[in-house]
Amino acid sequence: MIDDEDEDEEGGELDFGALPEDAKLAAGALVYGMHVLVDELFQDLQTLSWSGRWRTRGRRTRAGR
Repeated sequence: MIDDEDEDEEGGELDFGALPEDAKLAAGALVYGMHVLVDELFQDLQTLSWSGRWRTRGRRTRAGR
């Protein structure tokens, strides 16, 4: 967590060059983006399992016996 003590006297910039508001915005965007990515991945896995391609990959199907 960033304390107020860490701020410079020159307008509140920190040593790493980002304002706390900008850092919070970037962190929120990252969390939102990861949420969307994980959602899409699970939807793709569900679609593949419904189509049967993912479950039967590398195994024989009933028609192939």
